[in-house]
Amino acid sequence: MDDFYWNRHPDRPYATLIKIATTYLHPEAGHLESLRWLAGHDDHPEMRLFKDELRQAITGPGQVPRDELSSHVEYDDDSPETFLRRLWRDLYGDEPVETTGSPPGDTADRPARSAETMATAAQARARAARTGTCHLD
Repeated sequence: MDDFYWNRHPDRPYATLIKIATTYLHPEAGHLESLRWLAGHDDHPEMRLFKDELRQAITGPGQVPRDELSSHVEYDDDSPETFLRRLWRDLYGDEPVETTGSPPGDTADRPARSAETMATAAQARARAARTGTCHLD
C-alpha cells in the first residue's frame, strides 16, 4: 500500500488531487456523491488544496502525472484533460476555473502549503498508509 503516488512523492504538486481522486473515484470506490459533498467544504484545508491542484491540473495539464491519475481513477472521457474539466463541472458547477493573478501554469500560481495543510496532509498520508485509502475528517 505504500506504493501510492502521494506516499512516494508527498510534496510534489498534485499529490492531494491524485490521493482524493483515487479515494473517491477509483473503480472499486465510486463515491462521486461523497466527493461532491466534500468539495463544498472550503473550510477543510485538504479540500482547498485539492481544489487548487485541480485548477492547476486543468490550466496546466502537461504537469499532471497522467499515468498516476489514469491508473487509479476510472473515467470514460477521451483524455485526462477532458476528465479533469468534467470533474471540475461535477464538483464546482459553473464556478470559473481561471483565477485572477498569475498566468496559468506560473509557479507563483501553485497553491502554497501552510503548516496546517501540511499537518493535515501528513495525517491523511499516515492514515492512507495504514488503510490504503484516505478519509477526510
